[in-house]
Amino acid sequence: MTCMQISKRGLLCFAMVVSMTAAVAQAGKPTVVVHRDDAGELDADGWTKATSTNGKYSVELPMKFKDFTATHEDPKSPITEAYGLSARMMQPIRFTTSRLHFRGGKEMARKQFEQIKAAAGKAPYKTIKPMRMNDFEAIEAELEIKKGRALQRTVLLDDDLFTMIMEFAKTEEAAAMRLAPRFFKSVTFE
Repeated sequence: MTCMQISKRGLLCFAMVVSMTAAVAQAGKPTVVVHRDDAGELDADGWTKATSTNGKYSVELPMKFKDFTATHEDPKSPITEAYGLSARMMQPIRFTTSRLHFRGGKEMARKQFEQIKAAAGKAPYKTIKPMRMNDFEAIEAELEIKKGRALQRTVLLDDDLFTMIMEFAKTEEAAAMRLAPRFFKSVTFE
């Protein structure tokens, strides 16, 4: 299965988040393993707890989800593994979470985190705001994307970066803003 079959936008977000699109593209496509598809039991509110098989985290999503791991064996890729959860609602709202593990470990994770912080006002980032999330250093960002917007949180977890991205069409902004608080507050790390 190729990256494009998983989620064109979801895996593109990996590259966008780490600001290394060219390096990842030169390294070639990762090997993707889908652990579960259309997974989760919806509660009375229509939400489910989604737990990553290998990423050591869980989040709440307002629909069933896909759980996957992308492995980058090419040494040109800055990312060694990406552990992801993704879900897309019928209306154009997409949720993607990923825990990214880097060649170069803690130093590379910190470098990528700092590059995102420095991107404020540069496309596609509209705003970037430092914050804390579950006692970790984090960044909250708003992005302008084709046909809409995205809200992103990036968390520095020692050797890894963790991202939460919610993409939506401008026509779905009101619905997205109702879902965003629960999604972004729901993450727990093992």
